[in-house]
Amino acid sequence: MSDPARIARCWGPQGFTTVFPDRLFEIEHFSGHHFFLTIELAPKDGGTEVSWRQTFDTVAHYEHIAGFVAAANEQNLDRLATEVARAKSAA
Repeated sequence: MSDPARIARCWGPQGFTTVFPDRLFEIEHFSGHHFFLTIELAPKDGGTEVSWRQTFDTVAHYEHIAGFVAAANEQNLDRLATEVARAKSAA
């Protein structure tokens, strides 16, 4: 996805907004829970491969919020799928 407006529509759990460049995203999250997030988009087999890595300060911190993180990331991926479908139907 090379259009920052499209990425902003699909990134984050419900109510989350942000602005991105294209292809590689590196985020340091400070609000509530501290972590680093790296997302890379790469062409693959006529589509796009999404590589996702979240790094937390400690294993204990991750384990404490793992359920929340899993749900929030699922929302992120759902919003991405919606945005991809929107682009395909507009083409």
